[in-house]
Amino acid sequence: MEDSLETADAMRARGWGAATKRTTYQRYRFRKTDAFACAFIAVLTVAAAASAVAACGEFKFCPRIAGFASWFSYIPYVLLVALPTILEAKERRTWLRQPLKPRTRQTPPSAPRRFASRNPGLARKLHLR
Repeated sequence: MEDSLETADAMRARGWGAATKRTTYQRYRFRKTDAFACAFIAVLTVAAAASAVAACGEFKFCPRIAGFASWFSYIPYVLLVALPTILEAKERRTWLRQPLKPRTRQTPPSAPRRFASRNPGLARKLHLR
């Protein structure tokens, strides 16, 4: 039962029944948007590390409560942590906007001739004779 649920989820994720024609393998290439995303994540990581070093990098022998760093120094870290959630929400919005088309049962091309051979009226209607 568990395997069938996983199979159904995988088929739905791959768009089973969304198109009338068969789909083919699609190769994904590294594009400019991918490079931009990698650069953005790298910049956020460096900014979060720099703000952490600035906030906590000072050593004092006698510790005291000095307060938090300014609020904007936490923005890179929050963006870095929230990035997967933002991308998941974008993906869900994309999938929810595309409703799955119901699959219609298609008869093979030989079916009208087979049925027409049993019913002469149908053969005249379909112009098969």
